[in-house]
Amino acid sequence: MPRDVAYEKSVNWLLSGMGSCIIVSCLKDGSIKEHGSLACLVHQVTIRFSDRGTPDGYRHMDGFSSHTFSLINANNELFYVKWHFKTKQGIKTITGENASAMRGIDPEDSQRDLFDAIKKGDFPKWKVAMQIMPEKEAETYHINPFDLTKVWPHGDYPLIEVGELTLDRNPENYFAEVEQAAFEPRTLYPAWDFRRTKCCRGG
Repeated sequence: MPRDVAYEKSVNWLLSGMGSCIIVSCLKDGSIKEHGSLACLVHQVTIRFSDRGTPDGYRHMDGFSSHTFSLINANNELFYVKWHFKTKQGIKTITGENASAMRGIDPEDSQRDLFDAIKKGDFPKWKVAMQIMPEKEAETYHINPFDLTKVWPHGDYPLIEVGELTLDRNPENYFAEVEQAAFEPRTLYPAWDFRRTKCCRGG
């Protein structure tokens, strides 16, 4: 794999995720489309309408991979993983009223807050952790580990801290570095595997 040699020194990997660990869809008329069981729907609605519902900027929210990804170790054994990014700035939220007011004043408030913090050297950090499930256990586990509406119980698969994510540089050329950014999903680091991640293999 000669083209992968460069990855030994530098890896750009786009991980698409959410600020919530499960998924439901809010429709334009205010109704909610359920993607899983009623219990999952209640779980998500409770999160959305609780104090966790509206983060006060990107720096003060956790992140989740949502999808289940696959990793292969040196022994060619496959494991399924869920990624978690725990903010080190602390969870901070605002009320729905304040969020509505801010939307009219500065709809880019969260992005501006992140940009300004990095610019002045207050680099935001997140603890990076994983839940890891061996391939064989996925076959008999009592919930579907690939169901986006399900959370893996931490009692069965505890968070394992693997590192830290630090945002320490703003784009110098926003158009070239952000708006024109392109990623090729088929170009993978050798340890990655997307065989069960439907969004990454087109369905």
